Amino acid sequence: MTEETAATEQPQPERVSFFTLNPRKIGRSRLIRALAIGLCIVSFSILPLWRLLWYFPAYGCADFLPTRDVHGRFRAAWHWIDGKEIRIYPAPGVSTKDAETIRMGVQEMMDEVPLDFTVKAMPMPPEVLKAYRESLITKRDGQEMISYNRLRARLVALRDGDPHADMIITTQAMQECSWAHGMASFTSGVGVLVEGFVDTHLGKHESCHLIGYQYHDSLPLFIVGYPWEGAPWNRNTLMVLYGGNNELSPRARDALRYFWRGMERRSGKKFLRSG
Repeated sequence: MTEETAATEQPQPERVSFFTLNPRKIGRSRLIRALAIGLCIVSFSILPLWRLLWYFPAYGCADFLPTRDVHGRFRAAWHWIDGKEIRIYPAPGVSTKDAETIRMGVQEMMDEVPLDFTVKAMPMPPEVLKAYRESLITKRDGQEMISYNRLRARLVALRDGDPHADMIITTQAMQECSWAHGMASFTSGVGVLVEGFVDTHLGKHESCHLIGYQYHDSLPLFIVGYPWEGAPWNRNTLMVLYGGNNELSPRARDALRYFWRGMERRSGKKFLRSG
């Protein structure tokens, strides 16, 4: 290396891994900008972007996370959709009338999207009843509760060769969320509904979560392009917590329809009804 070359070469700064950055040296202005951007993403969207990010789907990416079964194996349990069937079971102590009420609510949701799925209310098969009983826990005060996580792990393991979703109506509150009226997940294809709150609204609300809409209508706070929905704390649509309205909001309807259109394009399979 000549003296002239050495003089023109500048020392390269050492690259620092993101994971070793000192937060105190990032700078207040950068932190404020990052927080502002994050707040905008959570708080606001626009209609074309909302539809686009459900189609691909960025908003629904968590729907495709693996689910761990009772044997500790990770499964792509969301493939329950390949069977295009939702089964509703009344647990011991729950009437068949309640199961039929939930079936009607779930069917309303399928008709509204519209998905070409079969919805059945039926007695619990022995293997499902066994999984249900193994998922019951008793607290120190003697209260019996159902563990959603335990039940999910067991039901997912039972589905080999028979893809479908399971929705169980139970007399017990859920251990993971004792105040909830129900809980359902597209990721696992499992729903649990509490008997004391059974109506068609509950069936429709939880089946909306089951088929991919894991949000409530409070986030994003506002989506420009839809009719004014009111302040987030005053909204009354199907997909708000403890709402009394049975109508699916325009944002939720679009989310589901574009989610399933994207699903059809990526999988090459037909899920939506024709016409």
